[in-house]
Amino acid sequence: MAVDLILTGGQVVTPYGVKRMDIAIHESHIVALGTEASLGIAHRRVDVTDKVIVPGMVDAHVHLEDEFFGGTKMISTFAGGTRAAALSGITTIIDFAFQLPGSSLHESLAARKALAEGKTAIDYAFHVGVSTVDDDILGEVQTLIAHGHPSFKVFTIYPGRTVTDGPLFDLMQVVGKHGGLVAVHAENASIADYRVAKYLKHGQTGPIYHARSKPNIVEAEVIQRVMYLAKHAGAAVYFMHVSTREGVELIRAARQAAQPVYGESCTHYLVLTEDAYKGENGHLWIISPPLRREEDQKSLWKSLADGILSSVSSDESSWSHRDKDAKRARFDQVPNGAPGIGVRTPVLISEGVNKNRIDWETFVALTSTNAARIFGLYPRKGVIAIGSDADLAVIDPNVSWSLTLDSLQMEADWCVLPNFDVTGKVVMTVLRGQTIVEEGDYVGVPNHGQYLSRKLCPDVLHRPVL
Repeated sequence: MAVDLILTGGQVVTPYGVKRMDIAIHESHIVALGTEASLGIAHRRVDVTDKVIVPGMVDAHVHLEDEFFGGTKMISTFAGGTRAAALSGITTIIDFAFQLPGSSLHESLAARKALAEGKTAIDYAFHVGVSTVDDDILGEVQTLIAHGHPSFKVFTIYPGRTVTDGPLFDLMQVVGKHGGLVAVHAENASIADYRVAKYLKHGQTGPIYHARSKPNIVEAEVIQRVMYLAKHAGAAVYFMHVSTREGVELIRAARQAAQPVYGESCTHYLVLTEDAYKGENGHLWIISPPLRREEDQKSLWKSLADGILSSVSSDESSWSHRDKDAKRARFDQVPNGAPGIGVRTPVLISEGVNKNRIDWETFVALTSTNAARIFGLYPRKGVIAIGSDADLAVIDPNVSWSLTLDSLQMEADWCVLPNFDVTGKVVMTVLRGQTIVEEGDYVGVPNHGQYLSRKLCPDVLHRPVL
C-alpha cells in the first residue's frame, strides 16, 4: 500500500540526536522512519535534502481576538494569527479562555471555543483563565480537568483579574488534587502600582518608566511566593514570560529541590532590552513584564540552554499602532503586548542555534516537546515518532532574510523586530499529514485546525521531569 507522503533526505531532529532519515506519513500520522528504500511507495515524495526537519511547533502562550486594556481589541484574529503561526512552523497554539464577568468557567470556555471554531489554520487549545475563586468556581475545576482542560491561568496583577493569595491557595489545592496545573502571570501589584503612582505624580510619564515602575523584584517576589504556596498546596506551577535573572535563579533552586516548577521566557526578552523604551516609538514595546537589561538577557539564554526554563513562547498580543499611539502620553495606559507569533522561530534559529547558544535538540525542546509534555499533548504532539501526529516543520538553515510585516505576513501593523536580519527559515509545514505551507507560502485552509483535548502526565505534575 502506498503512503500519502514521504519526505526524503532531511536531517531529522529526534530525542536521540539529529539523524539523516526519511519520514513516511499516512492518514495524518507518522507511520515509518528510515531510509527511502525501506519506506516503500508514496503518492508524493518531497526531497528535503540539506533541510532540517523538526516536530511541528507548539506555542503555549498566545492571545488572539482578545480584549484586555480598557476594552481595546487585539487585531490578530484566529484565522490570520494561526496562518502566520503556520508560516513559522507552528502547528499547535494554546490560547486563553478568560473568565467573563458574571460567567462560569465552563461558559467562558464555551464562548472562546465558539469564537475560534472553524477559523484556525492549525490545532489549538485553551488555558482556562480564573479571576474569581469561590465554591462554585472550585466545583468546576474537577469537571474541566476530566474533560480535557487541565491548565488554569491566574494573574497576580491587573484590576479585575488579580487573584490574591488566599483564593490562589484554594485554587492550587483543588487543581493539584485533580491532576491539573496552574500557570501564573507573576508581578507584584502592590509594588508596581505604588511606583506607577509615584512616577506619575512627578510627571514622569514616558515609556522608560514602565520598566522603572516594575523592577526585577516585582517579578521575583511573586515567583518565590507562588512557589511556596504551590509546594504546600501540592500543585505544579508554570510561570509565564519569565524575564529576570532573579526569577530564573529562584526557579532553578526549586527545581533542584525536586519541586514541579516550570517556566517559559519569550522571544522579545531574548533580543531586546529596556533601551527600546528610549526611542521615538518606545511606547510600542510596552509589555508586561517589561523589557529588562542585558544581564537578565544573558541569564535567560543560559537558563534555556541548561534546561531551567522549559519553553519559549511568543506571548502574541497584537495591539494596533493606532491603539498604542492613542495612549502614548502615559506609559501606564498603553495596551501591553506585542506581535510575536511569527518571530519566535527565526529568532531562536538565528540567535540561538546559529550563535551556538542552543543546539537543534534544545531548539526542539524549547519550541515543541517540552510544552507538549507539560500541557498534556505528548506524544501526539511535540515529537517525530511513529504513531505521533504528522506535524512537521522543514527548515532551510541557510536562508538569510529580514523580519518585516511583509515577510512575516502577520495581521499586525507594526513589527516587534523591524528589519531584524536572521538566517534560517521554515519552508514547509505539515499539519496532521496535510501540507499547509510550501516553499514558504501558506497553502492550507482556514478551518483545518482541530480543538485538542489534553490530559497531564502524572510525572510532570509531581517532579520536574523536563
